[in-house]
Amino acid sequence: MPEIVMQAGHQHMEQPYLLEEWDMPPRRDSGADVKRGRNSYTGQRLLDDDRKCLRLVELMLMGCGTRKIAGVLHSSREAVRAARAALEAQGRILPLKERVVRLLGEVIELGAEQYEAALENDLVPVATIPIAVGIFCDKRALMLHTPTAIEARVSAVASTFTADQWRTWVRAIPQAG
Repeated sequence: MPEIVMQAGHQHMEQPYLLEEWDMPPRRDSGADVKRGRNSYTGQRLLDDDRKCLRLVELMLMGCGTRKIAGVLHSSREAVRAARAALEAQGRILPLKERVVRLLGEVIELGAEQYEAALENDLVPVATIPIAVGIFCDKRALMLHTPTAIEARVSAVASTFTADQWRTWVRAIPQAG
């Protein structure tokens, strides 16, 4: 606890109480507030604003972390965590997720239609077509819950190669001439 000092120059004569070293009156009841949970985060300011609430769910669906979400929404990480927990407890997160997914689906559909029209009118540079097709294929696979990447692995058993085996292998190489 900070040292309490008398700073008469900053005090009114009608209010002769002591100030702490930061020119603030001492608060003896703050510990009781913390014990009662008065300073706990509820995320209510995020939940009251529908735009922020929808943006919160959208960023959660995109896989953003609490630090990123807090930065975008101009809030604290604790408030984001509390808002997420409150949405899950109220059962409101599922309708919001469905709404965001529906909106993103409409955006994807509109973008695909515009891209198809641009392809038909030769407005898309030839060099970008393979990239766009790859992205569309990947997103389609994600929506259908199929693998989006092909992964191949080679597993080989590690064996020891002795000097005698090396010499035998070298002697078995056909000689030129």
